[in-house]
Amino acid sequence: MTGEQEQYFDLASRIDEAFGEIDSDTCVDLRQKDEEYRALCDEQGVLTGKYPFIEEMTDGNAPDSLSTDEIAALTRYLVLEGEKLSAELRALYYRGHADCLAYLKKIEAI
Repeated sequence: MTGEQEQYFDLASRIDEAFGEIDSDTCVDLRQKDEEYRALCDEQGVLTGKYPFIEEMTDGNAPDSLSTDEIAALTRYLVLEGEKLSAELRALYYRGHADCLAYLKKIEAI
């Protein structure tokens, strides 16, 4: 193994250490480049602005009861959260493939 290959050998550990930043960067990229993802984020923002209890719940403070409108808003918020998570996971999957290809080229494995 060449010196450069040894330098890149422990890629898994390096990814583990930097994953929070990779995840954050991916979400920022999505918000900047993906109109559908940005719309999901914006709609969630509207919901939390109109129904502040939603943000309180995400912080672990649940109200004693909810109105029918609040239940509908919370349900919509959770659906949006699921759609956002799916988009984020898909973007991380693709980013991982692109990074892997770049890595393999860098160490001249392909």
